[in-house]
Amino acid sequence: MTQDWRNRPRVPPSSSSLLPGLLAFLLLPCLGALPAAAYTNENGVILLHGESGLVYTTENVGYCGMSTVVTCTDVVGRTDDPGTVILYALAAFPSADQPDVDGLAFGITYGEGDLVIPETGSCGDSELATDDWPASGSGAAVVWATTQTDTVFEFYWFAAYWYYADRPTALELGPHPTQGGVFVGSGPLSPIDDIADFGSFGFGMDGYVPCPDGPVPTRDATWGSVKKAFR
Repeated sequence: MTQDWRNRPRVPPSSSSLLPGLLAFLLLPCLGALPAAAYTNENGVILLHGESGLVYTTENVGYCGMSTVVTCTDVVGRTDDPGTVILYALAAFPSADQPDVDGLAFGITYGEGDLVIPETGSCGDSELATDDWPASGSGAAVVWATTQTDTVFEFYWFAAYWYYADRPTALELGPHPTQGGVFVGSGPLSPIDDIADFGSFGFGMDGYVPCPDGPVPTRDATWGSVKKAFR
């Protein structure tokens, strides 16, 4: 049996140059992955937010750090605009928690005949994605050299648009196809927690926004209508 990233050694914060090689080690397939235990990140979720103030361009080298989300109640989970939207994949934890995330693994699903994803980007220090990324059913792992301790933080971004404006669709977050949906914590044992819930972003339909402090309704103002305020 090959070794799974759940059994990986702790990465010192100074080892950023080793991250690409570490990720290759982390994501070796395993026939008998260990179940996640409950540690400091057990209540964390991942969700998708559409950022109204950004316009997608291929000349941009990346969109990390540009999200306006401070708390989960800021998340916009829907667009009715047929243009390309910048989506942020965010990790969110209850406001009373003290997360410590060194890495995570996740996957995506969507109707490939309905949704187009021309570009993606990681907000970690290194990543390793499946060969077919960002196809539906594919997955990626993201690792940081410095432990993430904020209760809300970006870990990925997507540029996406729907192909048929009259046919609602969604981009959904979920488990990695081989590694599951997990947070890897800091500490000598690199504790593993299952991601508690997975959000989605809707195109012409409501997305799912699983706020860890309690569910919030989808905003009345969709991404398309909010975008007009920036023109």
